[in-house]
Amino acid sequence: MKTIMITVIIALVLSSCQFDLFEKNEFQLPETKIITVSNNEVNETEITFSVSDPSDKEIKYIGICYNQTGEPKSNENQQLFEGKIGTFTTKISDLKPDSTYYFRSFSANEFGYSESQVISYKIPEPTPIYAPCSVNVNTIEEDNTSYNIYSEYASANSGNAGNYGVDLMYNSFSGSKNLKFSFNSLPGTGIYTTTDLSGISNDNKSVYVNITNVATIKSGAKLYIENINSDSLRLTFCDFKYSQFSNEVNLAGHIKIKIN
Repeated sequence: MKTIMITVIIALVLSSCQFDLFEKNEFQLPETKIITVSNNEVNETEITFSVSDPSDKEIKYIGICYNQTGEPKSNENQQLFEGKIGTFTTKISDLKPDSTYYFRSFSANEFGYSESQVISYKIPEPTPIYAPCSVNVNTIEEDNTSYNIYSEYASANSGNAGNYGVDLMYNSFSGSKNLKFSFNSLPGTGIYTTTDLSGISNDNKSVYVNITNVATIKSGAKLYIENINSDSLRLTFCDFKYSQFSNEVNLAGHIKIKIN
């Protein structure tokens, strides 16, 4: 009789555990999928993906990966984010035009790791970037007075920081000026935003601009760049500002320069 009762108790315990297992959806992996891949108006590739979890367990991390050969692994060109449930969009700059890339999302909870389907996407040719002002080519305007650029150079060593720079020289009413643009890398077609010296290491679409021995261009202004066949750069800006002798100077410019 004791043996029968023990057997019955064990059976009930196992039955109860099994019921809780399926009821609470425990020991299940999170689910993720790529929703869309597209290019936006400033030639960035946007990847939208979703993450859900049938269990109530914490999402440890989420992310995307990509390559040009197919079936990307999570450590290839990885973008990793804080673990959350929902729909997310991330942006990638400077992928090669007219080239096919393969994208996958991934996520993990305490039980393991899951991957989405693979989506292939051919990067389109960049669309032209139009600045909202008109300035003659190779000209700088200070407070609406035009000055010709007499020296220009673009190379890995032309900036004050980062890994690529553009160096311009022009004569203004207050003397010769040396305008320097510092980028994290060779800029592609797109809209860049001026930042302080520390900002260029954090964002590919940021640029540090200063007038040597005079002032730094204030953060938040837009620089419109067109990379022409990886041979030349066209830089246009309309709303640069800097301070000199307690006055705020407005700066606009349009430069086409050979890449060295």
